[in-house]
Amino acid sequence: MAIVINGSGTVTGLAIGGLPDGTVDAGTLATNSVDSAELVDASIDNAHLADDAVGVAELSATGTASSSTFLRGDNSWAAAGGDNTPSFKAHNTSSQTIQNGTETILLFPTEEWDTDNAFASNKFTVPSGKDGVYIFNWHFILAGMDSGEYVNTKLRLNGSQHMHTYTLFYSANNDAGMGTTGTAILDLNAGDYLEVIVEHSEGGSQDTYSNTNYFSGYRLIGV
Repeated sequence: MAIVINGSGTVTGLAIGGLPDGTVDAGTLATNSVDSAELVDASIDNAHLADDAVGVAELSATGTASSSTFLRGDNSWAAAGGDNTPSFKAHNTSSQTIQNGTETILLFPTEEWDTDNAFASNKFTVPSGKDGVYIFNWHFILAGMDSGEYVNTKLRLNGSQHMHTYTLFYSANNDAGMGTTGTAILDLNAGDYLEVIVEHSEGGSQDTYSNTNYFSGYRLIGV
């Protein structure tokens, strides 16, 4: 079929491949004459993109792009170096009386920091959206312990014992201070909560020392 240019501005007689390469260039195309409807799927690949043609503004990732964030595999911007929040540390400022053989919640009324307001009423609760692997540390000292007696601390998860430390005291001097230190790494979900529980076998009530008990923790890995 002959190529015919019609008075209406249309051209007939052309088939795909009928024009030599380079016949139609950007100068012969009307403005906005080619849009996504005229493009064949996958017709634009890496070889047809200019260097730096796609910038941050063209990405649909959630969050905020900045010099301190990076683009994660789930198409979201996250803090560089990982997000280790929530993080907290709390301690006591006065003594606390612990009864013999009675599991007692250890009190930490003074917060040194609490990034997500997740520590309250002497317990830490995992906030919404902060599932992950956490590390916790705790320590306390009890006064007036005698040789052969013990103190025990437990990290209680959701009301049930999870981990504990145990110290049996032998000393030539009675009425001495004795303490325990514990560390735990736990995979937690939003709403999980933790408390430090203490008990002893001194026989009567004994007090903790002031400014010696602490409870701290932070998220190691987010999920």
